[in-house]
Amino acid sequence: MERRYERNSPALSEAECLLLRKKRVLIVGCGGLGGYLAEFLGRLGVGHISAVDADHFEVTNLNRQIMAREDNLGTSKAESVKERMAQVNPCVSVQAIEGVAYWHQAHSFVRGNWRNQEEACPMILAKCSHDFDILLWLCGKKCKRVSSFGDLRLFKKSNAPERATQR
Repeated sequence: MERRYERNSPALSEAECLLLRKKRVLIVGCGGLGGYLAEFLGRLGVGHISAVDADHFEVTNLNRQIMAREDNLGTSKAESVKERMAQVNPCVSVQAIEGVAYWHQAHSFVRGNWRNQEEACPMILAKCSHDFDILLWLCGKKCKRVSSFGDLRLFKKSNAPERATQR
């Protein structure tokens, strides 16, 4: 067993550590939970991480996101995963993908074709379908498991444009 991974035993056998090196993981969202996952999986010895996040670090991330630092404010969260793994476990290959962020789609959901459930499918279905399209394209395979975390902090009544319709 490679010395770097010796302390993984007895939880993981040498064969299991070698198997991990062949695994690929997709992390969509590299801020709070995603940053910790990338750190843990990279140190554990997963062979490849695709890190997807279009967001950049801001000062409000410093107290809760492991990848956020004073010296990387304004930089890509996905790229920070790649840089971090180069420092702590260069055996892990990382593909940093900034991709499409919520603000690229927000207009379509709020004012565009998906603004009204009577004219189109519900927004959540359209958003989920879009996310699965991206996941399948990135992986090139069927997904075995999907987890999703987040909130609706953008689409609140207090953020509605002037003269917006009532929902």
